[in-house]
Amino acid sequence: MINELIHKSDKEFLVESFDEIDFNKIVEVLDGKRLGVIFKRVIPQSTCQTISNEFWDHPELYVRESDAPAHYLGSFHFGKELDEYMSECSRFRDKLDTIFRGIEDPVNSLMFGLKTLLSNDGRVIRSATWNGMSAGKFVMRAWLNQEEYSLAPHEDFAQCRVEKQRGFEIQDIPNDSAIGAFNICINNSKGGNLKIWDYIPSDEDRVYFGTTETGSPYPPEALLDFPNLSINIEAGDVYIFDGRYVHAVTNHSQVYVAGENLMQPARTTISFLLSNIDSKTTITWT
Repeated sequence: MINELIHKSDKEFLVESFDEIDFNKIVEVLDGKRLGVIFKRVIPQSTCQTISNEFWDHPELYVRESDAPAHYLGSFHFGKELDEYMSECSRFRDKLDTIFRGIEDPVNSLMFGLKTLLSNDGRVIRSATWNGMSAGKFVMRAWLNQEEYSLAPHEDFAQCRVEKQRGFEIQDIPNDSAIGAFNICINNSKGGNLKIWDYIPSDEDRVYFGTTETGSPYPPEALLDFPNLSINIEAGDVYIFDGRYVHAVTNHSQVYVAGENLMQPARTTISFLLSNIDSKTTITWT
């Protein structure tokens, strides 16, 4: 076990690292008992390579511009009307699974383990819903931004309170419930660290920074006085942390694809969000 510890106050601002999956520790993040946990290189490199190849060759791969520049596969709810988001989730549902062609699906395996553990306590985990439709299973993305941060400092709670998404189940998440940011790293070379600041913005902070319904971006200069973690992320790592804390992805290098006149971003992840809406129900979304 490796501890990446920056400071202690009334509680530890700590992400612990382990060499095998422990679903109890994932639940502890969801229940607000841990900041985060990382399971190092638990996905085989051969699996990561197969997924990466399928991702880059996928006919539904597209580029997201503006707020979070990246190559994307799958849908995200951020900034969208709910009918658009849910329609995209439905369209992508079967297409996403093709990246696991010929291999075990690590997302299904992880979710099965988590579901089994929660069920032992009479708890359920399922996709968030709206109007009888279900949120996406996951998104896969490869960051494009080559500035100071590949993904700018942001937090994941504000987007759960967007007025135009009233009725979406994520709106029922209590104010004090952790927002679990669940990630599987498929590819990374130099850089692309996960950076987390010991800072959960208040509603007043969001008004000041203009992040009330977006949670992004928080200017780096405003974060200088907060302790922070910078955690090295490697291919095969599975990690989850409380996305209410401001976090970012640091700049990364790119890799050349043999036989193609193309530089591909090296920081590629499979991701989704999850949170408890009550003591017995955990929902997931993208």
